[in-house]
Amino acid sequence: MEKRPTYCELEEQLAEALRRAKGAEELKNAFLANISHEIRTPMNAIIGASDILRDESLDNEERNEFASILNVSSRSLLDLLNRIIDLSQLDLGLMKLNESEIDLEAVIIRLFTIYEDKIKVLNKAIRISYQLDCINPNIIIDGEKLEKSISYLLDNAINFTQSGDIILSCSLLEDQMIKIFVKDTGSGISPEKQEAIFERFNQVDNSYTRKQSGAGIGLSLCNRYMSLMKGSINLESELGNGSTFHLSVPAQYKPEDLEAIQATTCIQKENILVE
Repeated sequence: MEKRPTYCELEEQLAEALRRAKGAEELKNAFLANISHEIRTPMNAIIGASDILRDESLDNEERNEFASILNVSSRSLLDLLNRIIDLSQLDLGLMKLNESEIDLEAVIIRLFTIYEDKIKVLNKAIRISYQLDCINPNIIIDGEKLEKSISYLLDNAINFTQSGDIILSCSLLEDQMIKIFVKDTGSGISPEKQEAIFERFNQVDNSYTRKQSGAGIGLSLCNRYMSLMKGSINLESELGNGSTFHLSVPAQYKPEDLEAIQATTCIQKENILVE
């Protein structure tokens, strides 16, 4: 005969069900607060620019300006949809690594150039710089997920920094560990909220009236990508004194490149001992 649960066990099961329901409700509210804001902003721009482009009195320069608004807003919506799809694939366990050879130096320089231009468009008083220390930048890794992870950290830094500096630093030495940090001089994050920002649809401020944009997906995706790539993400931050996000990701060299690096390292060590 099947054993029936006791009254105490039923109470515990009910309490657990209520906790899960409350958590789902909070997640839904956070999702609505963030997504509705992020969808309406570019959609309003698309509708407005589309209506204005119907005006036959516009000259070519004005048409190009509104066409640019359409392009940027459409790409913003597409990026949001791609992030949601990636998050869904991760939740379902469908996302796999796609490793190939990349030039890490080229990735860092490309991101620096993109975000330097983005800061100019936003007209913020921010200086962005990068530091690079690679023995050999040609590595085997899932370059798309690595680049997305760095870009989400840069998006976050720009979003929460009104003026000051953003530093992108990358090092890759003979231990085959990519070590990256993105440091900003923004508003910072209080200790009690630092862990929560890596949860999906969560931000420092989840209210409908928050000043910063963002759907609360980027940092969550970055965290999930790092888990998939056997890497890690860490945060150092103090409220009012900026934030520094650290990524540490294992990479691989081609056998011939690794041999050349090891040989060069041995020669350098021998020269140091001789000196």
